[in-house]
Amino acid sequence: MENAARIARVVKEKSPETLVLAGGPHVTALPEETFRRFPEIDFWHRGEGEAALLDLLEALEGGRNLYRVESAVYREGEAIRIKPPPEIHRGSRHPPLPGL
Repeated sequence: MENAARIARVVKEKSPETLVLAGGPHVTALPEETFRRFPEIDFWHRGEGEAALLDLLEALEGGRNLYRVESAVYREGEAIRIKPPPEIHRGSRHPPLPGL
């Protein structure tokens, strides 16, 4: 995570308006702590990355309210908003692959 945060800092120094999105086990397990520790990252997604990232990107691109995005972690003013991850797929060892 430290390397990703270091890259995000460089990106923000060169292009402050660029949005940085990330995900992974850190934010899934400890969303608020991870968000506070790495302020250079604008949005996080929790849970299965493929579906969560696509939903978050579509919301950002379409101007949708992030509150409706499952698994998103983001700032709203000074508050950190943490949406619950989607339900874990039961009855299968692996979730279904996203339709491409």
